[in-house]
Amino acid sequence: MDDVVWWAGDRATASAALPLAMSWLTERLHLEVKRPVRLGRSAEGLNFCGFRILPNRLLLSRRRRTRYGLLRRRAERHWLGGVLDATGLQAAFASALALTVHADAVPWRRQQLVRQPVDPALANL
Repeated sequence: MDDVVWWAGDRATASAALPLAMSWLTERLHLEVKRPVRLGRSAEGLNFCGFRILPNRLLLSRRRRTRYGLLRRRAERHWLGGVLDATGLQAAFASALALTVHADAVPWRRQQLVRQPVDPALANL
């Protein structure tokens, strides 16, 4: 993993710690820090590792929700095409849903679980 996030009590503390951290990463771990380095407010949140991190909330990023939809539609197409049986379809759905379990996304997951399967006429799309 090459992404790092840390929080400080205020901007001045974060600004003072940044050159020290960059120096340590370069000298001790021989890692290059990509520019630009961003200092932001916690309240604004940040996208990190497929999640939108906010104070007291961990949401799914748009990219992770899209990935779930792609995996689910592919599994449905394979089921409609006879590549997967019902057990395989369930396993594929469980695998796709596993991308979402760490987030505060219960309403979104419920909405996805009651969604109707793809229409057989659209299976070739």
